[in-house]
Amino acid sequence: MDSDGQVNTIEEIKGGLGKAMIRRLKFYLDVEGFIL
Repeated sequence: MDSDGQVNTIEEIKGGLGKAMIRRLKFYLDVEGFIL
Protein backbone atom coordinates (compact mmCIF):
# COMPACT_ATOMS: atom_id res chain seq x y z
CA MET A 1 0.00 0.00 0.00
CA ASP A 2 2.69 2.49 1.03
CA SER A 3 4.99 1.69 -1.92
CA ASP A 4 2.08 1.99 -4.36
CA GLY A 5 1.17 5.39 -2.92
CA GLN A 6 4.76 6.58 -3.25
CA VAL A 7 4.97 5.39 -6.86
CA ASN A 8 1.73 7.20 -7.71
CA THR A 9 2.94 10.46 -6.16
CA ILE A 10 6.32 10.17 -7.94
CA GLU A 11 4.60 9.58 -11.29
CA GLU A 12 2.30 12.56 -10.67
CA ILE A 13 5.29 14.75 -9.76
CA LYS A 14 7.22 13.65 -12.86
CA GLY A 15 4.15 14.30 -15.03
CA GLY A 16 3.74 17.76 -13.49
CA LEU A 17 7.42 18.59 -14.03
CA GLY A 18 7.22 17.40 -17.63
CA LYS A 19 4.20 19.62 -18.31
CA ALA A 20 5.90 22.57 -16.61
CA MET A 21 9.06 22.09 -18.69
CA ILE A 22 7.05 21.87 -21.92
CA ARG A 23 5.20 25.08 -21.00
CA ARG A 24 8.51 26.84 -20.25
CA LEU A 25 10.07 25.65 -23.52
CA LYS A 26 7.03 26.89 -25.49
CA PHE A 27 7.13 30.21 -23.60
CA TYR A 28 10.85 30.72 -24.24
CA LEU A 29 10.43 29.80 -27.93
CA ASP A 30 7.56 32.29 -28.25
CA VAL A 31 9.59 35.02 -26.52
CA GLU A 32 12.70 34.36 -28.62
CA GLY A 33 10.64 34.26 -31.82
CA PHE A 34 8.93 37.53 -30.85
CA ILE A 35 12.26 39.23 -30.07
CA LEU A 36 13.96 37.88 -33.20
